[in-house]
Amino acid sequence: MAPLADLYQVSMAYGHWRAGRHRAPAAAELFFRRPPFRGSFALGAGLAEGLRGLRAFRFSAADVAYLRSVLPSTIDDAFFDYLATLDASEVTVSAIPEGSVVFARVPFLQVKGPLLVVQLLETTLLCLVNYASLVATNAARFRLLAGPDVKLIEMGLRCAQGPDGALSASKYSYIGGFDCTSNILAGKLYGIPVRGTIAHSFIMSFRCLEEVQARVSMAYGHWRAGRHRAPAAAELFFRRPPFRGSFALGAGLAEGLRGLRAFRFSAADVAYLRSVLPSTIDDAFFDYLATLDASEVTVSAIPEGSVVFARVPFLQVKGPLLVVQLLETTLLCLVNYASLVATNAARFRLLAGPDVKLIEMGLRCAQGPDGALSASKYSYIGGFDCTSNILAGKLYGIPVRGTIAHSFIMSFRCLEEVQARELPPRAGGDPVDLAGLAVSWLQRVCDLLQTPLGKANQGELAAFVSYAVTFPCDFQGLLDTYCVRRSGLPNFCAVALALHQLGYQAIGVRLDSGDLAQQSKEIRGVFQACGAQIWEPSRLWVLRVDPWILPNPSSFQVPWFGTIPIAVSNNISEQSLEEFRREELPPRAGGDPVDLAGLAVSWLQRVCDLLQTPLGKANQGELAAFVSYAVTFPCDFQGLLDTYCVRRSGLPNFCAVALALHQLGYQAIGVRLDSGDLAQQSKEIRGVFQACGAQIWEPSRLWVLRVDPWILPNPSSFQVPWFGTIPIAVSNNISEQSLEEFRRELVEVNGSPCLKLTEDEEKMTIPGMKTIYRLYDAAGHPFMDLMALEEEPSPSAGQELGIRVLGRLGETTKVIPTTVEPLHRTYFRDGQVCEPLPSLPEVRTHAQVSLNLLSPAHRRLHEPQPYPVALTERLHQLFQELSQGSH
Repeated sequence: MAPLADLYQVSMAYGHWRAGRHRAPAAAELFFRRPPFRGSFALGAGLAEGLRGLRAFRFSAADVAYLRSVLPSTIDDAFFDYLATLDASEVTVSAIPEGSVVFARVPFLQVKGPLLVVQLLETTLLCLVNYASLVATNAARFRLLAGPDVKLIEMGLRCAQGPDGALSASKYSYIGGFDCTSNILAGKLYGIPVRGTIAHSFIMSFRCLEEVQARVSMAYGHWRAGRHRAPAAAELFFRRPPFRGSFALGAGLAEGLRGLRAFRFSAADVAYLRSVLPSTIDDAFFDYLATLDASEVTVSAIPEGSVVFARVPFLQVKGPLLVVQLLETTLLCLVNYASLVATNAARFRLLAGPDVKLIEMGLRCAQGPDGALSASKYSYIGGFDCTSNILAGKLYGIPVRGTIAHSFIMSFRCLEEVQARELPPRAGGDPVDLAGLAVSWLQRVCDLLQTPLGKANQGELAAFVSYAVTFPCDFQGLLDTYCVRRSGLPNFCAVALALHQLGYQAIGVRLDSGDLAQQSKEIRGVFQACGAQIWEPSRLWVLRVDPWILPNPSSFQVPWFGTIPIAVSNNISEQSLEEFRREELPPRAGGDPVDLAGLAVSWLQRVCDLLQTPLGKANQGELAAFVSYAVTFPCDFQGLLDTYCVRRSGLPNFCAVALALHQLGYQAIGVRLDSGDLAQQSKEIRGVFQACGAQIWEPSRLWVLRVDPWILPNPSSFQVPWFGTIPIAVSNNISEQSLEEFRRELVEVNGSPCLKLTEDEEKMTIPGMKTIYRLYDAAGHPFMDLMALEEEPSPSAGQELGIRVLGRLGETTKVIPTTVEPLHRTYFRDGQVCEPLPSLPEVRTHAQVSLNLLSPAHRRLHEPQPYPVALTERLHQLFQELSQGSH
């Protein structure tokens, strides 16, 4: 259980061990800062799992060997030997009884023991207790709302974070007040009452009254009806793209195939089913269950890591009807969450750009250990660079990274507690008292920042010194344990400048609270000021050693200081990530980043003057959105003009941002209209663009002040002739789309196509076993996915196709693809995986290639252009026939 920890915890453990503080008595508490779900209470849960984790806490020889491979080579061998001896025998845990009501700030669980062990246990306990308490609390709120007489059934297996998360959801929902679960395994393991209903797929498998013989449960119903071996086919797909986007990344295929190989009912499973199913069920049915496996199942799928679109099957399953339906929930559980995590990670990568480092650090908040491992794995596939999860790194080969934690800083109170204080210069020489050197720097840093020396927390300074002595080549400061401006920042700068005098370079800082975007800007300004400052060497340095490291010992600058990386954590979302990227953009040809928002604002007044529209009518939210998108995609900036008034808002805001981009060397690629008289508006917009292109402009004052106007051929005045030719696109019927998970639907039984026909058109299925093709345009971008019946001939590149686009089935559309790609490969047949599965890095690379092929209109994260999915004429004809026959 010991590797269920973040890497920075092991780094901190070494810091304590080096300082001789590893056996200092310590205490920690687990509590909610705020009641969850905007309520007033929580239910404490997960205590039993946490105690099991404590009993299993130890580092195996393999764990220690892995840690040796990922931690710096400078770490003493004796520390690894010490890790191999650790267990929880000296730990004491007290807690409020599991299932009790707990309130904000009141500890549910308290841990006492040696400092190093207590800190190593932190993430393990949070992972096991946090999710359990949230599920139990949510279930309790449902019970209070429903009252005592309403039956509540937990049925979340298909949407859970893998099997472990599903079992936890069943268990803790039951603790919180649910009556039963649909999860058979949870019932078997925990004794929770199990209940089930009927499913759409069962109903869709029948075509006439004569086929109905028994309906006790779906599988038994098929068996009693003599239809259990009827050939059937099912598909897994998204109804709508998740996260209001245009695409998803298909993931979880390898796990799904492992699930198929392991599919069988043991004697214990059959005995449990006998105990919970009605006594009227034939014994021969249970005997039949004991013979089942997936040897007659065939699975074809789009390669893992591929981009998939709404309604297009990621995975297709063929086999006997009873087995296909029994596999439904297993495959959904293993594929659904994996695809959502990979898609979310891909969206973060697209938003952050290729150069920003993204670290997955969600172990403490995951749905148990299995959910945490899945989050690390599929975030890596989606484009994250590394994880803090040691066990994920060990199992999957994902790069592991860590920082410093608040608990490490809080464990120090003064510099006197730092026992290992001396550090030799990087190039060699006698060790120097780093603590004393840092103290001598702190006064000068406080003078520069105009902050009082007495406000810099001495315990924080001691923690920074201790960590810097332990990891001088990897020193990173966590700035917000106390006050960032008056303590964290000056303490970090003092230690970093002291390290610089010894030839080392700090690698970064981290922020974990507050207004992260605003604080990041202020910190960057401080770093730039420190980098530009002309410093005198520390007197302590001059007294203790010869100043041979410095090129000019009488004074020096630290230019790299202004570029120290700033990392942020704490509930980073797409919106907060946009806030970091939306402000500054470097010129295309290189140079210091420029405040694009400020540049656009300075242009807006002049554009409004030219168009004779009032400045106050230009919507500021729209301008902010344009700036954000332009910073994210400066080479692909396109404006949607009709969210508000086209003439007084959309058009001037777009022109302002486009002209600001032009000053930085970029060129907008177009605009789009989605409402109104499209033809008339297009003419008026073309006239405005031509006027802007013919206008002789003076450069923005902000530009002249911030950077040299070397991009412009004539910095005193210029024209933008390409502006008059900006493309104008028109569209309609685009709507917001909401988060939706993968769906699995039956599409064929016994050679007969199945159709689910509901009041909600979106929930209708596409019948029959299908082959899926991706059509590419001349630029190499996919522009449409085409569904065809399996027996239809493959479409050819360069051939005109008559198709029906979903959502516009009433009209035939003609398309000519430049390239045609069949999407599905057969991965599982005769009980075995029949296609070599790629490694995790290969899947990750494939995901990035797949994403990069998307056109900018489909790849963008806000208001993406919907990706069309179409049917061949033959498939549409089948759909129509079944639809009419169902009425």
